[in-house]
Amino acid sequence: MPNVPGGKSETCSFIIYSTSKKMGEVMTPTYPGTYPKNMECSYKFIGEQGQRMRLEFRDFDLFYGGAQ
Repeated sequence: MPNVPGGKSETCSFIIYSTSKKMGEVMTPTYPGTYPKNMECSYKFIGEQGQRMRLEFRDFDLFYGGAQ
């Protein structure tokens, strides 16, 4: 899937345009491994006006890494 890296201040940022690809997979850089400490990723999906997008998650894990 064509991705365009985001701003320099973000470690892991992607912009995905629907005009470039109608279907595909989006994964974090370390998938299926764990995120390195303090890593933040963002994904921005840009479509055409009036276009609907469907996101299907096949593997989605949340982990709270607060103070222990």
